[in-house]
Amino acid sequence: MLKKISNIGDCGITCDFGDEVDKKTNKEVIKLFNFIQESVKNKKIKGILNYTSSYNKLIINFDLGEVKSGEVIEFIKSNDYSKTVFSEKSKLVEIPICYDEEFALDINRLEEKTKLNFNEIVKEHLNTDFFVYMIGFVPGQPFLGDLRKNLYHDRLDTPRVKIDKGSVGIVENFCTIYTFESPGGWNIIGNTPLKVFDKLNLNDPSLIKPGDKVSFYKISKKEYFCYMTGFIAGMPFLGDLDENMRVNRLETPRVKVPKGSVGLTEQFCNIYTFESPGGWNILGNTPIKIFDKTNLNNPVLIKPGDKVSFYKITKEEYLNWND
Repeated sequence: MLKKISNIGDCGITCDFGDEVDKKTNKEVIKLFNFIQESVKNKKIKGILNYTSSYNKLIINFDLGEVKSGEVIEFIKSNDYSKTVFSEKSKLVEIPICYDEEFALDINRLEEKTKLNFNEIVKEHLNTDFFVYMIGFVPGQPFLGDLRKNLYHDRLDTPRVKIDKGSVGIVENFCTIYTFESPGGWNIIGNTPLKVFDKLNLNDPSLIKPGDKVSFYKISKKEYFCYMTGFIAGMPFLGDLDENMRVNRLETPRVKVPKGSVGLTEQFCNIYTFESPGGWNILGNTPIKIFDKTNLNNPVLIKPGDKVSFYKITKEEYLNWND
Protein backbone atom coordinates (compact mmCIF):
# COMPACT_ATOMS: atom_id res chain seq x y z
CA MET A 1 0.00 0.00 0.00
CA LEU A 2 1.02 3.63 -0.52
CA LYS A 3 2.88 4.75 2.61
CA LYS A 4 3.80 8.35 1.86
CA ILE A 5 3.99 11.00 -0.86
CA SER A 6 6.94 13.41 -0.89
CA ASN A 7 7.93 16.38 -3.00
CA ILE A 8 11.10 16.15 -5.10
CA GLY A 9 11.86 19.70 -6.15
CA ASP A 10 9.13 22.00 -7.41
CA CYS A 11 7.87 19.83 -10.26
CA GLY A 12 7.79 16.29 -8.98
CA ILE A 13 6.54 13.94 -6.29
CA THR A 14 7.53 10.47 -5.14
CA CYS A 15 4.84 7.95 -4.21
CA ASP A 16 6.55 5.59 -1.76
CA PHE A 17 5.26 2.05 -1.22
CA GLY A 18 8.03 1.04 1.22
CA ASP A 19 11.36 -0.73 0.90
CA GLU A 20 10.20 -4.25 0.04
CA VAL A 21 11.08 -5.65 -3.39
CA ASP A 22 8.39 -8.22 -4.17
CA LYS A 23 5.54 -8.78 -6.60
CA LYS A 24 2.82 -7.72 -4.17
CA THR A 25 4.39 -4.30 -3.59
CA ASN A 26 5.30 -3.82 -7.23
CA LYS A 27 1.77 -4.61 -8.39
CA GLU A 28 0.51 -1.78 -6.17
CA VAL A 29 2.99 0.55 -7.89
CA ILE A 30 1.74 -0.62 -11.28
CA LYS A 31 -1.88 -0.03 -10.23
CA LEU A 32 -1.09 3.60 -9.44
CA PHE A 33 0.94 3.89 -12.66
CA ASN A 34 -2.06 2.61 -14.67
CA PHE A 35 -4.41 4.91 -12.77
CA ILE A 36 -2.31 7.99 -13.55
CA GLN A 37 -1.94 6.86 -17.17
CA GLU A 38 -5.71 6.45 -17.58
CA SER A 39 -6.40 9.75 -15.78
CA VAL A 40 -4.06 11.65 -18.09
CA LYS A 41 -5.54 9.93 -21.14
CA ASN A 42 -9.09 10.78 -20.06
CA LYS A 43 -8.08 14.34 -19.08
CA LYS A 44 -9.08 13.90 -15.45
CA ILE A 45 -5.90 15.67 -14.41
CA LYS A 46 -3.81 18.18 -16.33
CA GLY A 47 -0.15 19.07 -16.42
CA ILE A 48 1.34 15.60 -15.92
CA LEU A 49 4.55 15.31 -17.97
CA ASN A 50 5.93 11.93 -16.98
CA TYR A 51 5.44 9.06 -14.52
CA THR A 52 8.16 6.51 -13.87
CA SER A 53 7.80 3.34 -11.82
CA SER A 54 10.50 1.43 -9.92
CA TYR A 55 10.42 -1.65 -7.69
CA ASN A 56 8.48 0.14 -4.94
CA LYS A 57 8.07 3.78 -5.93
CA LEU A 58 6.40 5.94 -8.57
CA ILE A 59 7.82 9.33 -9.55
CA ILE A 60 5.42 11.80 -11.14
CA ASN A 61 6.68 14.94 -12.89
CA PHE A 62 4.37 17.80 -13.81
CA ASP A 63 4.23 21.26 -15.37
CA LEU A 64 4.19 23.75 -12.50
CA GLY A 65 2.43 26.25 -14.75
CA GLU A 66 -0.58 23.95 -15.09
CA VAL A 67 -0.80 22.08 -11.80
CA LYS A 68 0.70 22.31 -8.31
CA SER A 69 2.09 19.43 -6.29
CA GLY A 70 -0.69 19.77 -3.72
CA GLU A 71 -3.30 19.26 -6.44
CA VAL A 72 -1.59 16.11 -7.72
CA ILE A 73 -1.24 14.71 -4.20
CA GLU A 74 -4.87 15.47 -3.39
CA PHE A 75 -5.99 13.87 -6.67
CA ILE A 76 -4.19 10.63 -5.73
CA LYS A 77 -5.43 10.62 -2.13
CA SER A 78 -9.05 11.34 -3.08
CA ASN A 79 -9.26 8.41 -5.51
CA ASP A 80 -9.20 4.77 -4.44
CA TYR A 81 -7.06 3.64 -7.36
CA SER A 82 -6.44 0.25 -5.70
CA LYS A 83 -10.00 -0.80 -6.57
CA THR A 84 -9.91 0.53 -10.12
CA VAL A 85 -10.45 -2.29 -12.59
CA PHE A 86 -8.21 -2.20 -15.63
CA SER A 87 -8.16 -4.53 -18.59
CA GLU A 88 -5.49 -7.18 -18.30
CA LYS A 89 -2.43 -5.61 -19.88
CA SER A 90 0.30 -7.99 -18.77
CA LYS A 91 1.59 -10.56 -21.24
CA LEU A 92 4.15 -13.32 -21.55
CA VAL A 93 7.18 -12.32 -23.62
CA GLU A 94 9.46 -15.11 -24.84
CA ILE A 95 13.05 -14.05 -25.44
CA PRO A 96 15.58 -16.02 -27.54
CA ILE A 97 19.03 -16.19 -25.93
CA CYS A 98 22.37 -17.54 -27.14
CA TYR A 99 24.66 -18.77 -24.35
CA ASP A 100 27.68 -19.27 -26.64
CA GLU A 101 31.02 -18.49 -24.96
CA GLU A 102 31.37 -15.43 -27.20
CA PHE A 103 28.39 -13.91 -25.38
CA ALA A 104 28.60 -15.56 -21.91
CA LEU A 105 31.38 -13.29 -20.68
CA ASP A 106 31.06 -14.13 -16.99
CA ILE A 107 30.18 -17.81 -17.10
CA ASN A 108 33.48 -18.89 -15.48
CA ARG A 109 32.97 -16.42 -12.65
CA LEU A 110 29.45 -17.70 -12.11
CA GLU A 111 30.55 -21.34 -12.17
CA GLU A 112 33.09 -20.62 -9.45
CA LYS A 113 30.63 -18.65 -7.31
CA THR A 114 27.53 -20.83 -7.68
CA LYS A 115 29.34 -24.21 -7.81
CA LEU A 116 27.17 -25.06 -10.81
CA ASN A 117 28.54 -26.03 -14.21
CA PHE A 118 27.67 -24.20 -17.43
CA ASN A 119 24.78 -26.51 -18.39
CA GLU A 120 23.28 -26.29 -14.90
CA ILE A 121 23.42 -22.49 -14.94
CA VAL A 122 21.73 -22.40 -18.36
CA LYS A 123 19.04 -24.84 -17.19
CA GLU A 124 18.28 -22.81 -14.07
CA HIS A 125 18.05 -19.60 -16.08
CA LEU A 126 15.78 -21.13 -18.73
CA ASN A 127 13.50 -22.63 -16.08
CA THR A 128 12.91 -19.29 -14.36
CA ASP A 129 9.61 -17.50 -14.93
CA PHE A 130 10.52 -13.82 -14.64
CA PHE A 131 8.32 -10.93 -13.53
CA VAL A 132 9.01 -7.42 -14.89
CA TYR A 133 9.42 -5.08 -11.93
CA MET A 134 10.47 -1.94 -13.77
CA ILE A 135 11.93 -0.42 -16.92
CA GLY A 136 14.86 1.93 -16.54
CA PHE A 137 18.55 2.87 -16.43
CA VAL A 138 18.52 3.16 -20.23
CA PRO A 139 15.34 3.31 -22.37
CA GLY A 140 13.44 0.04 -22.44
CA GLN A 141 15.84 -1.89 -20.21
CA PRO A 142 13.78 -4.39 -18.17
CA PHE A 143 14.55 -5.44 -14.62
CA LEU A 144 13.35 -9.03 -14.24
CA GLY A 145 12.83 -10.93 -11.01
CA ASP A 146 12.94 -13.25 -9.30
CA LEU A 147 16.10 -15.16 -10.16
CA ARG A 148 16.57 -18.53 -8.50
CA LYS A 149 18.67 -18.23 -5.35
CA ASN A 150 21.34 -20.64 -6.53
CA LEU A 151 22.20 -18.16 -9.32
CA TYR A 152 22.54 -15.10 -7.05
CA HIS A 153 25.79 -13.21 -7.54
CA ASP A 154 27.14 -9.74 -6.75
CA ARG A 155 27.94 -7.09 -9.33
CA LEU A 156 31.36 -7.03 -10.97
CA ASP A 157 34.04 -5.40 -8.81
CA THR A 158 35.02 -3.26 -11.82
CA PRO A 159 32.15 -2.47 -14.22
CA ARG A 160 32.80 -2.79 -17.93
CA VAL A 161 33.07 0.39 -19.99
CA LYS A 162 31.02 -1.20 -22.77
CA ILE A 163 28.34 -3.90 -22.70
CA ASP A 164 26.96 -4.97 -26.08
CA LYS A 165 23.34 -4.33 -26.97
CA GLY A 166 21.24 -7.44 -26.33
CA SER A 167 23.46 -8.72 -23.52
CA VAL A 168 21.60 -10.63 -20.80
CA GLY A 169 22.99 -10.14 -17.31
CA ILE A 170 22.24 -11.20 -13.75
CA VAL A 171 22.92 -9.54 -10.39
CA GLU A 172 21.57 -10.74 -7.04
CA ASN A 173 17.93 -11.74 -7.62
CA PHE A 174 17.51 -9.87 -10.92
CA CYS A 175 18.09 -10.39 -14.61
CA THR A 176 18.28 -7.64 -17.25
CA ILE A 177 18.63 -7.12 -21.00
CA TYR A 178 20.82 -4.29 -22.28
CA THR A 179 18.72 -2.44 -24.87
CA PHE A 180 21.63 -0.23 -25.94
CA GLU A 181 25.41 -0.50 -25.80
CA SER A 182 26.33 0.99 -22.44
CA PRO A 183 28.57 0.64 -19.37
CA GLY A 184 27.53 -1.97 -16.82
CA GLY A 185 28.52 -4.20 -13.94
CA TRP A 186 26.14 -7.12 -14.36
CA ASN A 187 27.31 -10.72 -14.88
CA ILE A 188 26.76 -11.39 -18.59
CA ILE A 189 25.53 -14.90 -19.43
CA GLY A 190 24.32 -14.53 -23.03
CA ASN A 191 22.87 -12.28 -25.69
CA THR A 192 19.50 -11.96 -27.43
CA PRO A 193 19.06 -10.86 -31.05
CA LEU A 194 15.51 -9.71 -30.30
CA LYS A 195 14.93 -5.96 -30.44
CA VAL A 196 13.51 -5.24 -26.98
CA PHE A 197 13.36 -1.48 -27.51
CA ASP A 198 12.59 0.13 -30.88
CA LYS A 199 13.35 3.85 -30.79
CA LEU A 200 11.69 4.29 -34.19
CA ASN A 201 8.35 3.08 -32.84
CA LEU A 202 7.15 6.32 -31.28
CA ASN A 203 3.80 4.92 -30.12
CA ASP A 204 4.97 1.75 -28.40
CA PRO A 205 8.79 1.42 -28.36
CA SER A 206 9.10 -1.07 -25.48
CA LEU A 207 8.40 -4.74 -26.13
CA ILE A 208 8.49 -5.48 -22.39
CA LYS A 209 6.49 -3.50 -19.83
CA PRO A 210 6.16 -3.48 -16.01
CA GLY A 211 3.91 -6.33 -14.87
CA ASP A 212 4.72 -8.54 -17.86
CA LYS A 213 6.14 -12.05 -17.53
CA VAL A 214 9.29 -13.10 -19.37
CA SER A 215 10.79 -16.47 -20.20
CA PHE A 216 13.90 -17.29 -22.22
CA TYR A 217 14.47 -20.03 -24.79
CA LYS A 218 17.86 -21.18 -26.02
CA ILE A 219 19.07 -20.68 -29.59
CA SER A 220 22.34 -21.69 -31.25
CA LYS A 221 25.00 -19.27 -32.44
CA LYS A 222 23.96 -20.02 -36.02
CA GLU A 223 20.33 -19.21 -35.23
CA TYR A 224 21.48 -16.05 -33.46
CA PHE A 225 23.29 -14.69 -36.51
CA CYS A 226 20.45 -15.79 -38.80
CA TYR A 227 18.12 -13.79 -36.56
CA MET A 228 20.40 -10.75 -36.66
CA THR A 229 20.62 -10.79 -40.45
CA GLY A 230 16.90 -11.31 -41.02
CA PHE A 231 17.43 -15.09 -40.77
CA ILE A 232 18.12 -15.46 -44.51
CA ALA A 233 18.40 -13.13 -47.46
CA GLY A 234 15.17 -11.39 -48.38
CA MET A 235 13.05 -13.00 -45.63
CA PRO A 236 10.28 -10.51 -44.73
CA PHE A 237 8.99 -10.09 -41.17
CA LEU A 238 5.35 -9.09 -41.44
CA GLY A 239 3.31 -7.67 -38.55
CA ASP A 240 0.94 -7.26 -36.86
CA LEU A 241 -0.86 -10.58 -36.67
CA ASP A 242 -4.32 -10.65 -35.06
CA GLU A 243 -4.10 -11.58 -31.39
CA ASN A 244 -6.26 -14.69 -31.85
CA MET A 245 -3.68 -16.09 -34.28
CA ARG A 246 -0.56 -15.50 -32.17
CA VAL A 247 1.37 -18.61 -31.19
CA ASN A 248 4.78 -19.35 -29.68
CA ARG A 249 7.71 -20.85 -31.59
CA LEU A 250 8.01 -24.62 -31.88
CA GLU A 251 9.72 -26.19 -28.86
CA THR A 252 11.95 -28.16 -31.24
CA PRO A 253 12.82 -26.22 -34.44
CA ARG A 254 12.73 -28.15 -37.72
CA VAL A 255 16.04 -28.99 -39.35
CA LYS A 256 14.60 -28.11 -42.76
CA VAL A 257 11.78 -25.76 -43.71
CA PRO A 258 10.99 -25.67 -47.47
CA LYS A 259 11.51 -22.53 -49.51
CA GLY A 260 8.29 -20.51 -49.81
CA SER A 261 6.90 -21.68 -46.46
CA VAL A 262 4.72 -19.13 -44.69
CA GLY A 263 5.13 -19.18 -40.91
CA LEU A 264 3.63 -17.57 -37.81
CA THR A 265 5.28 -16.75 -34.48
CA GLU A 266 3.93 -14.36 -31.85
CA GLN A 267 2.75 -11.19 -33.66
CA PHE A 268 4.69 -11.88 -36.85
CA CYS A 269 4.32 -13.75 -40.14
CA ASN A 270 7.23 -14.52 -42.46
CA ILE A 271 8.09 -16.22 -45.75
CA TYR A 272 11.10 -18.52 -46.05
CA THR A 273 13.03 -17.33 -49.09
CA PHE A 274 15.40 -20.33 -48.95
CA GLU A 275 15.25 -23.82 -47.51
CA SER A 276 16.60 -23.47 -43.96
CA PRO A 277 16.16 -24.51 -40.32
CA GLY A 278 13.34 -22.81 -38.45
CA GLY A 279 10.98 -22.86 -35.49
CA TRP A 280 8.01 -20.97 -36.92
CA ASN A 281 4.53 -22.53 -37.19
CA ILE A 282 4.07 -23.27 -40.90
CA LEU A 283 0.67 -22.32 -42.27
CA GLY A 284 1.17 -22.79 -46.01
CA ASN A 285 3.52 -22.17 -48.94
CA THR A 286 3.73 -19.60 -51.71
CA PRO A 287 5.05 -20.28 -55.23
CA ILE A 288 6.08 -16.63 -55.69
CA LYS A 289 9.83 -15.98 -55.76
CA ILE A 290 10.26 -13.46 -52.92
CA PHE A 291 14.02 -13.22 -53.35
CA ASP A 292 15.78 -13.55 -56.71
CA LYS A 293 19.53 -13.92 -56.23
CA THR A 294 20.07 -13.64 -60.01
CA ASN A 295 18.59 -10.13 -59.99
CA LEU A 296 21.62 -8.18 -58.85
CA ASN A 297 19.93 -4.77 -59.08
CA ASN A 298 16.71 -5.53 -57.21
CA PRO A 299 16.66 -9.04 -55.71
CA VAL A 300 14.09 -8.37 -52.94
CA LEU A 301 10.40 -8.32 -53.85
CA ILE A 302 9.22 -7.18 -50.40
CA LYS A 303 10.90 -4.23 -48.70
CA PRO A 304 10.56 -2.59 -45.24
CA GLY A 305 7.54 -0.31 -45.18
CA ASP A 306 5.62 -2.32 -47.79
CA LYS A 307 2.16 -3.73 -47.09
CA VAL A 308 1.46 -7.41 -47.76
CA SER A 309 -1.76 -9.36 -48.16
CA PHE A 310 -2.29 -13.03 -49.06
CA TYR A 311 -4.82 -14.69 -51.33
CA LYS A 312 -5.68 -18.38 -51.43
CA ILE A 313 -4.82 -20.70 -54.37
CA THR A 314 -5.48 -24.41 -54.90
CA LYS A 315 -2.79 -27.09 -54.92
CA GLU A 316 -3.26 -27.46 -58.68
CA GLU A 317 -2.73 -23.73 -59.18
CA TYR A 318 0.33 -23.92 -56.94
CA LEU A 319 1.89 -26.77 -58.96
CA ASN A 320 1.13 -25.10 -62.25
CA TRP A 321 2.63 -21.88 -60.95
CA ASN A 322 5.87 -23.69 -60.14
CA ASP A 323 5.92 -25.12 -63.63
